[in-house]
Amino acid sequence: MLDRIEANKARLSQVWMGYDAEQRRLGFIDSDKFVYLKADELPDNDFIEVEKGLWKSEKAYAQFNGLFHINAQITPEVRATLVEAGARKNYLALSALILHEDFHGFQREHFVDNRSDTLAYADIGELPPYEVFAAVRFERRLLQSILERFDETDVRNDRITSYVAHRNVRSQLMPESFSINENAIERSEGTATWFEFYAMKELGFLHDVTPVMIRRLQSSSEEIGGDLSARFFSQRLYGTGAAISDIVHRLSIPNWQQAIKLGKSPFDILNEHYAVSTDIALQTYKVLQTSQAYRDELTASKRFEIPIQPLQRLNNIAEEYAFKVTFELDNASRDEFDYGFAAKQIVSLPEGLLLPNIYRFNASADNVRISVEGENVLLHKTASLSSELGVSKSTFALFVDTIKIDDKALSLGSYSARAEDIEATGCQFEGEGNIRITVEKADVELSKIKSDSVD
Repeated sequence: MLDRIEANKARLSQVWMGYDAEQRRLGFIDSDKFVYLKADELPDNDFIEVEKGLWKSEKAYAQFNGLFHINAQITPEVRATLVEAGARKNYLALSALILHEDFHGFQREHFVDNRSDTLAYADIGELPPYEVFAAVRFERRLLQSILERFDETDVRNDRITSYVAHRNVRSQLMPESFSINENAIERSEGTATWFEFYAMKELGFLHDVTPVMIRRLQSSSEEIGGDLSARFFSQRLYGTGAAISDIVHRLSIPNWQQAIKLGKSPFDILNEHYAVSTDIALQTYKVLQTSQAYRDELTASKRFEIPIQPLQRLNNIAEEYAFKVTFELDNASRDEFDYGFAAKQIVSLPEGLLLPNIYRFNASADNVRISVEGENVLLHKTASLSSELGVSKSTFALFVDTIKIDDKALSLGSYSARAEDIEATGCQFEGEGNIRITVEKADVELSKIKSDSVD
């Protein structure tokens, strides 16, 4: 995997303007948490060469417990994008993953206003969910048709105009926040997916990106379980953003990559070059809504399960517990946890992410390790651009009936204790580092959200 990437770095640097593969450091983590890097010379004194050009860290990195780590600080001198290879031998998938994630590292360093969150809270306004499902699925059909018939100029241009008109009118019928999130995620995840496909082509893994692009568009997150946020703002926009980027690319629109770097989304660029007046857009939208293709999507979408509203889900959990307990590091040398989790469900809230009945959640730092299984975790949103998940890594909360320090049950209030002296159901606390604990009533977060929404 790393050998092929290393041998083709000059070609990879041609995929996106400014992405210099020669300056990017890539690697992987084995099942014992040792880091491997590809480099001509010794990356750092803490690495040893295990074969020509492949360097292994002398120590394990237990904190690297996720699938990937973007621009990870490995030593004071070395940063790299890492994927967790473990014992997996699917080098095609690992190559795609590391290139996708490293492009996010490039975005963080070079994109203006690089904010996006695939786990954003989806406010769809007054439209019934099945109508929004139908609309975005119909728009995906149009994008697929554009890619399939791109060389038929008149057909292509007509369908691009139809797509632009339909999306613009649909956006006007929904809260502005919805289209803001769409554009931001397509700009971040969509362009990373486009880069991934073209990089894989340069590596010789793909002959033609169009079939892969279409397969990605055909992946439907709307009919899969989960809250509305995940179904609208997750995998769907990887495919649509990549497809729109490819249309813009194949249209040879000048400086489109620079425009995205400076703040525009792929749809912004397409919208500018296929501008449609408000009246024409509305007329086109009405005609498209009577088409058999749209009616088919509407019929299918009415069969999708509509999930419980996120705030109701939070309320249901809060009613089951006495306390919401917030944890923060009480350590002047470090104020953030490293997170790793495998979630059965992710529920997006206006102020954070709810992970009900978590399969596994780890939060670790110097001299602190917290493991949670089977409980309800709440991650708080942050405005920080450095967060991979759009959530704060300085604090998280659990819903519990009892929490103890040195076997003494806590009541409402604030406390500080060594990690190893804390006890709560479903949790394991290890280490001598101190943790600040705030114990509140279980419904305090719900009350805050409701109060904010009224204001």
